[in-house]
Amino acid sequence: MSVATPVRAAAPSTPVRAEPSAATALTWLAGGAALTFAVSWVGTTLLGLQHDLFYLIYFTAALGYLGWLAGRTQAWRDVLRHNLWWSLGVGALVAVAVVRQVMAQVGTPHPGGSYFGFELVWRGLVYGAVDMLALVIFPTVMAYVLMHGNRSGLPRRAGFAGLLLILSLGVSASYHLGYSTYRGSELSKPLIGTAIMDLPAMLTGNPVGALVAHPAVHTTATVHQYYGGAGTNHYLPPELNADYPDRPGGLSAVAIGAGWLILTGGALALGSRRL
Repeated sequence: MSVATPVRAAAPSTPVRAEPSAATALTWLAGGAALTFAVSWVGTTLLGLQHDLFYLIYFTAALGYLGWLAGRTQAWRDVLRHNLWWSLGVGALVAVAVVRQVMAQVGTPHPGGSYFGFELVWRGLVYGAVDMLALVIFPTVMAYVLMHGNRSGLPRRAGFAGLLLILSLGVSASYHLGYSTYRGSELSKPLIGTAIMDLPAMLTGNPVGALVAHPAVHTTATVHQYYGGAGTNHYLPPELNADYPDRPGGLSAVAIGAGWLILTGGALALGSRRL
């Protein structure tokens, strides 16, 4: 007498996320460019918000949009783990070169006390990091998607470098045009800066080095060129000069910024698996 062996149901396979099409990637890119322009134009040119409050709105909008995209393609992980240490090394070299350039320019006064410590974090480290996520890392990932993840061989690596540079400059131009500082010939300054920050991605395929270079530059500019103006390369828009007078920040700005950092850190911790 034979005993029938029960047949186990096959375990459901893990669904494979379909990568976005080229048209979808370009739509995402255009959406990011339009969003950053709208935030910078409305927040500074149209409303003239106190700069720390403007940064809070910009950080929230940019990180919210990029966080929404992070769960829709695996390309982020593929790009950011490739040649990681090489990218960080190139980013450190870029940071040293550009920081020296900032220090060689005309300096301005800066606030003192605990508010200045807050500004070093908020206007220096956080602003520099968010800018690079939006203007360099995001376009680099979209370039990877447009190339269907294939960067094999020197011609394709060179094509990837050229494509990410074009996309990055496009997003950067849209974003900086929202500030009155960069209308006309002055737009060339942030575009040159963006191209320099693209170097880690262009040379290694990984844009993470920009997260070393640009926060270092922003922090240095917060110390040395807090108010910007003539004789500077305009590293910290909106510039707090006669055209955009500084509004008091003080403890209210510290409280708003600290609360935002805590909430954002909590959200990233809760969503770390997805990101």
